[in-house]
Amino acid sequence: MLPLVGAAVAVPLVRRWLRRRARAREADRSATAVAALCGAVVGELRAGREPGQALLVALLPVAGLGLGAALGAEPLRVLLHTPGGLACLAVGAFLEAAGLYWACRIVRGGEAA
Repeated sequence: MLPLVGAAVAVPLVRRWLRRRARAREADRSATAVAALCGAVVGELRAGREPGQALLVALLPVAGLGLGAALGAEPLRVLLHTPGGLACLAVGAFLEAAGLYWACRIVRGGEAA
């Protein structure tokens, strides 16, 4: 009888703990996404784009994810939970970082001249 009572008490506590952990993970993902978007906008602004343009280019990946979700393709699941998706995500992150680095070098070269 004691194991049944223990299980009855533990199940809601574990469920609450799992939900809290999932919410914290989602908040971390959101914060990371916002930081990435801000970094992309800053890079575009440093490259000489107008704010309106610097925004449509930084938001293109988000728009692509939204379009994929609207079509039912589950792009986040594919990107985060499949080997091919993780490879594409890594290559995309590398290319984004390389582009920002390149734009910063161009800006620094222009400022020095």
